[in-house]
Amino acid sequence: MANSVIIDNSAYYGGGVFAAYNGTVSMDSCTVEKNRALVGGGGFHLKGSTAELTQCVVQNNRAGVIGGSTLSREGGGLAIIGSQVVMTGCVIRSNEANKRGGVMYVKRSNSVVNMEFCAVYDNVAKEGAGGVHAYLSPEITVRSSVIHSNIPNDVQEFSMTTTGIGAEVTPDAITAKLHPNTPNPFNPTTTIHFSTPSNERMSLAVYNLGGQLVRTLSDGPVDQVHHTVVWDGLDHAGHPAASGVYLYRLKGDGWELTRRMVLIR
Repeated sequence: MANSVIIDNSAYYGGGVFAAYNGTVSMDSCTVEKNRALVGGGGFHLKGSTAELTQCVVQNNRAGVIGGSTLSREGGGLAIIGSQVVMTGCVIRSNEANKRGGVMYVKRSNSVVNMEFCAVYDNVAKEGAGGVHAYLSPEITVRSSVIHSNIPNDVQEFSMTTTGIGAEVTPDAITAKLHPNTPNPFNPTTTIHFSTPSNERMSLAVYNLGGQLVRTLSDGPVDQVHHTVVWDGLDHAGHPAASGVYLYRLKGDGWELTRRMVLIR
């Protein structure tokens, strides 16, 4: 699955995506948001499965907030049980678990999670870790990623291999990433997430398919790694842009990244 949006769904397990017993999930440049699970895995519930997520946005999902269940209610973004998951260049933000693991709840020693170049922030859990909560010794590896501002804490103490986690992240190790805008299609506003090396001048601008500049959204040096910008659908003169396909382009020193978005009036 590529360039897709999974939004506003609800289920007992896995509000957005459910895979079990040798299931396989492969997603590229997808958005999973505003999904609800009564028990576990607001965005994803993966049990005995494999998943590969590349430049995906997982946001505003909830676990255990549909009703009054006394069951586990874990993994606001992802519940991973006996599964193997690889995440590259993903944004996981503003998810909530009514118990443990606002970002993800990882259970069992045969669970293997690899995260690289990811931004994980503003997730919440009622107990345990608001970020990554592990149980029964899973294997978790985090490289060149930012995990911060999760409530009540970023990670539960467990055995894992990390490079660049939380405040210890080295900005120079972050590769520039331009994530899918959400929502897409949109009317009239959309949100764009991107990650850049800090202390670098960069610009984010919107163009039409003819290559003409529609609006510059950001232009100047940056002082943080992860960024969020909202386009309100207006051009540089303050007039509403017409319905159609637009390009949004992130430019830095010697590099540029481009994606497409669709405005529907």
